[in-house]
This record gives sequence, structure tokens and C-alpha cells, in this order.
Amino acid sequence: MKLKVSLQFVVFLLVFLIYFPSFSSPADQSIQRIVLVYIDKYNNMTLSDYKVLLAYNESNINDTFFNTFLFLGQFSNSGESYEGYEKGSSYNSWLWWLSKIFGNGGQIKQLNAAAEDVSRYVKLSEVNVIIMIPRPLTNLTLEERYINVRNYVCEVVQTFKERNYNKLKLVGFYWTCETAPEEDYELIKKVSALIHSFGLKLYWIPYFGAEGINRWKELGFDYVMLQPNFAFSNVDVERFSIVEKIMNNLSVSVEMELPTFVYNPKVNWQESFVLYMYYSSIYNWQKLPVISYFNGNQFSQLLYKKYKPYYDLIYIHVKGKDLRSNDLVLGGYNYYKLRNNLKIFASLFVILLIVALVLLFVGSKKLFHRY
Repeated sequence: MKLKVSLQFVVFLLVFLIYFPSFSSPADQSIQRIVLVYIDKYNNMTLSDYKVLLAYNESNINDTFFNTFLFLGQFSNSGESYEGYEKGSSYNSWLWWLSKIFGNGGQIKQLNAAAEDVSRYVKLSEVNVIIMIPRPLTNLTLEERYINVRNYVCEVVQTFKERNYNKLKLVGFYWTCETAPEEDYELIKKVSALIHSFGLKLYWIPYFGAEGINRWKELGFDYVMLQPNFAFSNVDVERFSIVEKIMNNLSVSVEMELPTFVYNPKVNWQESFVLYMYYSSIYNWQKLPVISYFNGNQFSQLLYKKYKPYYDLIYIHVKGKDLRSNDLVLGGYNYYKLRNNLKIFASLFVILLIVALVLLFVGSKKLFHRY
């Protein structure tokens, strides 16, 4: 009888493990917390910088942090823009960038060394790596543009394989241009097919209002993360609810824009930072399977060193926690709302004062004419 019961239990356990793996397996490996790292004419990272992003608290490592690193750049050594909104960028400028990534003491090697070091303190799974694809020159033919991208992608895949980084895994490429004009549609489709032939994924982070975002699946993108652009536009916090609706309608994710500079005249960078955190928690963005975070260079080179509480907030967000009750976030949100309410009250007061003065003036004129 006992043997029969034991066999039934074993059968049940096997069926359970097969059909309900999410209950029995460790953390879902498809969850990606992507940190954007800029390497170009003006930006570089050090071994220490990478450790600050791989692990929480470099000086006293006690937990992992980001698990996916997106390597990209804005400007080449000759000043060409890799985003290439107007004319694209040349293949030679791409090769210069690859030399910074893969050359002696290059950035990928430093990330791998940092991962090896962090692994001595905490259990670190393979770190995912995503490599940018700059927008090719627009004055070339479709075939010429595609050949440039194909050669570049093959170079990255081959180099990554040859270097055999023991802690890193190449998972995909990033389409660097943050909008997709119709002239790029066929190119993006061909590039997507190429990347998929290597078993890799194509990522995209379009700006708010970018062309082509409503056709992202047709174009062949695998992961799309929309920029709210609250930090960079003259908009109010209603922008976050609009972004949430777009995300739901298009089935895309979001980018957390957390730089120490903003162009929104309504807020400073600290206010913008906590508002992203507050509204992210309202809409549960921290639970999304894939999220990107801008700007990783500043996270490690500035926040960790001078504004540690904000570095801590990013860590908490990456771990999927609700931040609405966090003192820094809640205090910043309440201050923003109070200041806005005072502005509204002041505006109403000025309007009422003007109306009262006009009525007083009109009344005094009537009284004057009466006599």
C-alpha cells in the first residue's frame, strides 16, 4: 500500500513539474532589466562602473542588479550621429565603434571581467548583451544599406564567438534610430530576418510619437520599449497615463528615463526622477518582463557616488518593488502636486483680481458719467 502511494506521488510530482514549470523553476530567464551604456566619442565606462551596475553596492556587494547591457553610442570619432535621423552614418564609423567595444581592453572585456569579480560575492547568471545597429547612410541603395548592416552584424556575432566571454551572452541587436520612417521599412524587415537567422532578437526604443511604432510587429522587432519623454518635453504628468494607454494598445513596454539632466521646464531632474518612479508604480511598469533604463553611465558615474538615494531607487525598481510609499518618491510627488496646485491657485487669483479690477473700472466710469 505504501509503495503504491509513493508511486502515485512520484507520478503526480513528474506531471506537476512538466505542466507547471513556473511553480518549480527559478526566476524566469526571459525577464530582462536592460541598462543603456553609452560608448562613443564622448563616453566610456570603467571596470568599477560596470560592477556598480552588475551588483548592488560595489563596496559591499550583497545582491545582483541589471542583467542585460545595451551597448550603444551617439557620436563617432568624426562626429557622425549613429542615430542618423538626417543622413545616417558611414560603415567606417561603425568599425571605429566596434574597435572601442572589442579592441584591447575594450568595453565588452571589461564587462566580462566585472562579472567575474561580482560572481565571487553573489550568484550571477550569464549577463545578456545587446549591440546597437547604427542607421546606415540614406543616400545608398536598399541593397547597399543592407550589405553594410549584414557585414556589421556578422562581424559582431563572429567576434563575440571567438572571444568566448565566459560570463556574457549575446542576445540581440538594437535598432539605434528612435523613429522608423517609411523609407527604412524594407531595410528593417531584412535586418530582422538576418538577426533571427542567428537565433537573436531585435530591440527598439522609439521616442514618443515616433513613426512606425504602430507597425513594430510587421517590421520584425521583438521587443519595443516606448520613451515617455516626460523628462525631455514641456509636458505635465498626464503624459504617463497617455503612455500607459499606448503601451496597452500596441502591446509594447517602456523605457525609464532617469538622467541627471532634463529639458522639461516644469521640473528639475530629481523631481522628474521620482515622478517616473511614482507613475511606474501606479501602472506596474516595474513588473513588465522587459524594461530599459536610461542612462547607465550616470547611474554608476554620478548617482552611486553623489546621489546614492536615487541609485537605491533604481535598484528597488529593478527588483520589481512598488515605490509609491517610498519616502523620497512620495515626498517628491507630493511636493510636485502642491507646487502645481499653488500655481493653479495663483493663476486663478490673478484672473479674479483682473476681473475685479475691470468690474471696478467699469463701475467707476458709469458712476462718473452719472454725475
